[in-house]
Amino acid sequence: STTFAAIDLATSVPPIATEVLFNITFTPDGATEVAEFLPFGSTATNGIVQFGCGVAAAQVGMVTVPCKLDSAVPKVLYKVATGDTLTVLTAGYKDFL
Repeated sequence: STTFAAIDLATSVPPIATEVLFNITFTPDGATEVAEFLPFGSTATNGIVQFGCGVAAAQVGMVTVPCKLDSAVPKVLYKVATGDTLTVLTAGYKDFL
């Protein structure tokens, strides 16, 4: 999505506000583009977590993103530029005991 859109994490994260660790595969259309992430419900215009290393080629790595609840469903927001591709896989989350 080129505007912030929600990623529903109900199948991979328990219904708690937490931090989520993602495996990322990101292929930007241009060298200056980044994938941006926000906690659900944020009204910020720029992501507080960004992923990208300045090349127009496939990039892989990990990011930790704050996660908030939407009616007991854990979600984060993301956005990319037109022509970019992004794959996000949940690798883990912080458990508060």
